[in-house]
Amino acid sequence: MVECRICQEEGSESDMESPCACCGTLKFAHRKCIQKWCNKKGDITCEICNQVYAPNYSAPPPQANSDVIAIDIRPTWGARIDLHDSHFLAIAAAEQELLHVEYEDYSAAHNSGIACCRIVALILMLILFFRQLLMVTSDPLMVQDVSAVFNISLQFAGFLLPCYVIARSCYLLQRQHRRQSWI
Repeated sequence: MVECRICQEEGSESDMESPCACCGTLKFAHRKCIQKWCNKKGDITCEICNQVYAPNYSAPPPQANSDVIAIDIRPTWGARIDLHDSHFLAIAAAEQELLHVEYEDYSAAHNSGIACCRIVALILMLILFFRQLLMVTSDPLMVQDVSAVFNISLQFAGFLLPCYVIARSCYLLQRQHRRQSWI
């Protein structure tokens, strides 16, 4: 008993064919299964061993793919749009002004939210700073040892450096926003 590699039904070797150079469990298949597979994929070449199926298998004639339709719209668009036309330029300028006004409205409406986020971030940084300060000063024996002082310095640097980066970023963003509002 052998199994058809396509439909996986068992049958005797006499009912199966070995149409290509594949071996092992992929060697045998029903003739009708192979032909159905060839019709489905459109050729008679084994996709595993790349050998042509033999004897007497046929590939279906190539069919036009009805799902793919190419439409060329370039000739109709190219003749209509003149980039130097005054009407086209006026429409583009009006659209740009409309977008700029909408952006200004959006920006003005959300400035209070941005300021609130900055205040919350600064408050959290101050709370963390005071927590760190209380942890260090609560144990006076830690300050007496030189290595402990170095360790405390590193802890403060590890806290203050990100705080500086955040504060500097906020300052640069505000400065850039002020420059844009002057223009």
